[in-house]
Amino acid sequence: MRRLRIYLDTSTISHLLADDAPEKMLDTKLFWNDCAQGKYEIYISDMVTNEIMRCAEPKRSQMLDNLRLVNLEVLPETDEIVELAAEYIRDGVLREKSFDDCLHIA
Repeated sequence: MRRLRIYLDTSTISHLLADDAPEKMLDTKLFWNDCAQGKYEIYISDMVTNEIMRCAEPKRSQMLDNLRLVNLEVLPETDEIVELAAEYIRDGVLREKSFDDCLHIA
């Protein structure tokens, strides 16, 4: 049986450390355990790693440590992704200030 493919944005990884939202943190940790066991094909983008690198310590190191627990593939940003994200903005799916979110969606 083929595993479900899942793209994770930065907020999912961040919720592993969400002490201020214990229910979300618990749910995310349960999901992360499934990811670490290889139940899903996990993907993140270059943008996710860039966003993590902009986090302050110790959060940055903790997020990177959590990423190392799962087998994942980093998807590079391509011209096609950037164009599709721009199309989302042009079509009013999201506003210009949400361009990074459009990149995640694309």
